[in-house]
Amino acid sequence: MTKKLYPSHTKKAKQEYIARKAKEADPKQEKICTKCKESKPVEMFSKGEGPYGKRSSCKACQLKKNNAWRKKNPEKWRKLTVKHSKSDKTRDSYLKRKYGITLANYNKMLIEQNYVCKVCHNKNNINHRLYVDHHHESGVVRGLLCHKCNLIIGMCNEEPGRLLKIVEFIISKKKEIEDARANAVG
Repeated sequence: MTKKLYPSHTKKAKQEYIARKAKEADPKQEKICTKCKESKPVEMFSKGEGPYGKRSSCKACQLKKNNAWRKKNPEKWRKLTVKHSKSDKTRDSYLKRKYGITLANYNKMLIEQNYVCKVCHNKNNINHRLYVDHHHESGVVRGLLCHKCNLIIGMCNEEPGRLLKIVEFIISKKKEIEDARANAVG
C-alpha cells in the first residue's frame, strides 16, 4: 500500500495541508532540486503543490526548462502570448493593477479623446493601443497618448522646463537647417 501524501483526497484538504506544511517550514531549511540535484534554500523554489508548498525543481532549473521549450516551440509560444495579451480580462487586470482604472474607463477615455493622442491629436494605429499617461508620483491618470508623446514625456522626467528648452532649441536650429539645405541644393 502506498503512503498517502495528503490526509484527504479533496482539493480543499490538499490545499490546507500544503499551506500548513509551508507555515511549518523553517526558512533556513533546504530542499534538493529534482533536476540539478543540488541542495538549495526553500525560497529558491517557486510556489507549487509539492511539500512545503514548493515545486520540486528550483527556479533556475525551471527557467532553463521553460526557455528550452520556448526555443523548441516558437509558434506555440507566440500563440500563447498573443492569446494571453489580447484577452480583455488580462488587459482589465493590468490596467487596474498599474493605473487604478478599468478597461471600461480606458475605453471611455478613448471615445472622449476621439481615438486620438491627447497631445498631438494623431489618430492611433489600429495595431497599437494608446498608452495610459499618468503622473508618476501621484498616480493620477492624465489621458491616453501615442507612443512618441508618451516617450517624450517620460524621457523628460515630466519636467516642463526641459520640454520648453527642447522646443526652443529646435526652433533656434530651424534657420540653420534651412540654410544648410539651400546650400546643399544650390
